[in-house]
Amino acid sequence: MPPIVCLHLLNPLPEAGDSPRPRDFARALAAAGAEAGEVNLVLTTAEELQRLNRTFRRRDRSTDVLAFDYRETASEGALWGDVYVSAEAVLEQARERGIPPREELARLFLHGCLHLLGHRDHAAQERKRMLAVQEALLPGILAAHPKPPSRGPRRR
Repeated sequence: MPPIVCLHLLNPLPEAGDSPRPRDFARALAAAGAEAGEVNLVLTTAEELQRLNRTFRRRDRSTDVLAFDYRETASEGALWGDVYVSAEAVLEQARERGIPPREELARLFLHGCLHLLGHRDHAAQERKRMLAVQEALLPGILAAHPKPPSRGPRRR
């Protein structure tokens, strides 16, 4: 059973258009080896990420993404993590990369989720492996929303 993904947009980002769908993240996470459980994806402000970073990591600065892993203390099928992303970082990094904000939003949420699954990016080889997994999963998350099947003309 894939994980349950809850998307919380505490700081809406109209520039991103349609947000990636939670079920697309759930499929990607299952493909990456995630077990049943729940993960929260939270889009918030740079100020809130700085507060969280200061409180839990003792670093008094903002960052683009923070992941909190609860799996060691969670029961099976319970909440196994929260991923927080800065809306300001999404816009800034999308502009720097020349990509749509929606793509950067999905990339940052996925990056945080991969950290929850045990991927690391401190050493060069770890980062290379993690980014390869990230970029392989990203297209499935960004796929266009499927259109409902055409029913043809209606008859009376």
